[in-house]
Amino acid sequence: MILRGADGLSTAAALLRNGGLVAVPTETVYGLCAGATDPAAVSRVFAVKGRAADKPLPVLVSSPEDAERFSVLTPAARTLMNAYWPGPLTLILPLKPGALPAVVTGGKLSVGLRCPNHPLTLELLNAVGKPLVLTSANLSGQPEPVSAEEVALPTDGVLDGGVCAVGRPSHVLDFTVNSPECLRYGAAAVGLTGGSGAGKSSVLNRLRERGAAALNADAVYHRLLETDAEMLRELYERFPGAFDSPESPPDRAKLRSAVFGDPSALDALNRITHPYVLRAIRRGLGDLIIREGLNVPVAVEAIALFESGLSKLCGVTLGVTAPLGDRIDRIVTRDGLPREDAEERIRNQQPDSFYRLRCDEMINNNGTEAELFEKTDAFWEKYLS
Repeated sequence: MILRGADGLSTAAALLRNGGLVAVPTETVYGLCAGATDPAAVSRVFAVKGRAADKPLPVLVSSPEDAERFSVLTPAARTLMNAYWPGPLTLILPLKPGALPAVVTGGKLSVGLRCPNHPLTLELLNAVGKPLVLTSANLSGQPEPVSAEEVALPTDGVLDGGVCAVGRPSHVLDFTVNSPECLRYGAAAVGLTGGSGAGKSSVLNRLRERGAAALNADAVYHRLLETDAEMLRELYERFPGAFDSPESPPDRAKLRSAVFGDPSALDALNRITHPYVLRAIRRGLGDLIIREGLNVPVAVEAIALFESGLSKLCGVTLGVTAPLGDRIDRIVTRDGLPREDAEERIRNQQPDSFYRLRCDEMINNNGTEAELFEKTDAFWEKYLS
């Protein structure tokens, strides 16, 4: 049942006050709603979505003052709310004890709060008089609906607010950790990957020239090797021979030697370091949102984009490949390695087919630099402009 006009709004509010499920518009996508203080209605949302019970539901509120009824606001969170609410920004904050039923938060001591930038849904929130849980009105893996007609989940009604203006999920920023971490980047975000010598850095630099913020996972990893005491403790326990002393950073050449040609050792290194790199990138994206706002396109370069979980932060993934001989020549020139070592490095990395199977788009760097930039510009116009 599609609900329109003033009567539709009144009907939607009555349904929600009485335990119903209503799909509503936001500036991003249509979401399935229920009264957040009604455990039975919230349980219906989980059932309809097929959502795991330990996966919390975000909660819609009408203002920062409304948010304070349910959460503990930090000064930084309040500043973001005042700057960008209503808008596509979900903040995960400490939950005030007893403020919401445990079914909403999956038993966690935090809650994700959002004030939607859609006048009809803000009016609905005021008419209902209580917060609403919200989850995208689609089954997992299916396209997220951006119009009332695209809502395919069973509901008691769909409030028609036209076509959503943004069409992407909101940013999600976690304020329950020491430094705010971005768990989902809602603006245009590309995950850039490919093997050594393929030309990823050239593509990243071109995207930066076009206006994207850029994060390089390899640079983050090298910084952590110098600064992150927790990661270094774990590395020392597994690779003590790479350290001159427990108090010093590892010798990078010794660490590379410890894993070179040894898949089990490389896997151990990745299992230790990937979570730290992921956390640092999340913090970097969080800093970007706090510093620059909600609409900055971003590119994250990572050779282990999929293995590390970084791809989940990005809306689109781009793989870069190049002819084998060109890759070897670049590695020899850039890193000063003997040719046979460059060949061995490539053999120990993922094949091009790995990226072709997983990436949304591919660029074959098989021509001049000008041709590579032309391909990169075409990608920019399609996804990031």
